[in-house]
Amino acid sequence: MVPTDLGLPAKFGAWRKGQEDTVIAAASSDKRFYLLSMPTGGGKSAVYMGVSKMLDARALVLTGTKGLQAQLMADFQSMGLVEVKGQSNYKCIADSESSRSMVMCNDGSCHSGVECSLRNGGCLYYDAVRKGSKARLVVANYAYWMTMNRYSDPEALGKFDLLILDEAHAAPEYLAEFCAIEIDRAELHSLLDIELPPINEDREVLSDWALKARAQCVLKYQAAKNRVHEGAKYVKLVRQLIDLGRRLTELANAHKWRRAEPALNDATVAGAATDWLGEEVLDPVTRRPKAVKFSPVWAHAYAEQYLFKGIPRVLMVSATLQPKAAKYLGVAPTEMEFSEAASTFDPRRRPLIHIPTTDVGRNMSDGQVRIWLNKIDAIIESRKDRKGIVHTRSYDRAQLILANSRHRAILMGHGSRNARDVVAAFKRASAPRVLVSPSMETGWDFPYDQCEYQIIAKIPFLDTRSRVITARAKSDKKYLNYMTVLSLIQTYGRGMRAEDDSCETFIIDDQIDWFRPASREFWPKWFSAAFTRHPGIPAPMPKQVRRAV
Repeated sequence: MVPTDLGLPAKFGAWRKGQEDTVIAAASSDKRFYLLSMPTGGGKSAVYMGVSKMLDARALVLTGTKGLQAQLMADFQSMGLVEVKGQSNYKCIADSESSRSMVMCNDGSCHSGVECSLRNGGCLYYDAVRKGSKARLVVANYAYWMTMNRYSDPEALGKFDLLILDEAHAAPEYLAEFCAIEIDRAELHSLLDIELPPINEDREVLSDWALKARAQCVLKYQAAKNRVHEGAKYVKLVRQLIDLGRRLTELANAHKWRRAEPALNDATVAGAATDWLGEEVLDPVTRRPKAVKFSPVWAHAYAEQYLFKGIPRVLMVSATLQPKAAKYLGVAPTEMEFSEAASTFDPRRRPLIHIPTTDVGRNMSDGQVRIWLNKIDAIIESRKDRKGIVHTRSYDRAQLILANSRHRAILMGHGSRNARDVVAAFKRASAPRVLVSPSMETGWDFPYDQCEYQIIAKIPFLDTRSRVITARAKSDKKYLNYMTVLSLIQTYGRGMRAEDDSCETFIIDDQIDWFRPASREFWPKWFSAAFTRHPGIPAPMPKQVRRAV
């Protein structure tokens, strides 16, 4: 059997090593949930598309980003894959023509009670949904799918036989973030002229406050809706009040939030109760309280309702997938089967090297900072014929390097708003260039000569100042180690994207000495196989001969 026998596009002319066996194993499982840990380069998209065809299943693929959706469409549109995105991605033809400006479907006047003649034909968004409802293969992102199930018509895309969770390691966080309720102080004041109560009030007090606020919201909404014919101002106001009203309704249900079990244990299943916590959200510039965010400590109680939706088979796939991800979604061990595929990448081409330096953290002495900076400079100096990335985990740490490195002339940094432009410039630049960034952990690829070495300047521990993170760590003693390993693996994978690629990754945070044995159970075999320790800076690997395009 070759991929084209299953209907995959002609570009997939032959299976990569291990792919065919993986497809057969996943399709043959008698468990509802099949977890597949498949390292970078294993060809996971061809595998899960092959599984959907072998099962002759109507399948929905969920991705974390619209960029990954676009990549899947480029590869599999020819076999009938159809994509559906959120309304903000489609132009509202009716309102754009009447206002002579670009209006997106999420801001369309139909959401304010205005009848639209294009809804049953001619609306770009609803036409895409109808097309998706008739397709055998559909791709969407997590946020869109969960929004459909929570607020819109959950049956609009029809019934599916198979749900494929791409980048499934992140699914618990996507679900928890989706369930969270955020109330912006300025929005509340401008729309309703009221203030938030103290977030530490008990749930009954918060529920009573939210009920009263929602009543005011309904009155404002009714008044605004009667004036939508006066123009875009009131159309927008109605949309804002609907959105705020939904969040207040959810907050008003606080008295229904049930207490969690003492710990999320291996017997936890979907439907179990969870606890919620409120936290201040600070303005990124002023650092003053901007909003309040109420989040579930664990979101497993909502996985079936918003994510799995009764779909009979669920295939979870990721390079960093562990059974814990399914556990955090409320899946019992008896419902799942886990498989770890071997990496096709030679570990000698992707070494993960600890170079002893110092423990890196907020409490470093001036001397430790200087040792750390000198080690970064020494690695860069030894590899000035190529491009690299320094992963800092924080903007403050990135700025420290950018301001004090001896190689400032070839370093490139970015802020929170210009990362895409700086990355594009870095990819175009000739060596030597070094990207110094806190946020390249996921969603970015730097193949071949775009990145030939990386420096992990700080072990990516979670920020435990968050009340939710602290509560999770208290509930599950292994949570922090598990999440840190996921981040470490994701970071490691940015520069090694193909079997004939190569990338050295250096860890210069000596906390790896205690962290590695403490978290060894979460290290995949292919990841452990690459780890070494070197007393100094090793000689560079051979220079890449293939340019990235």
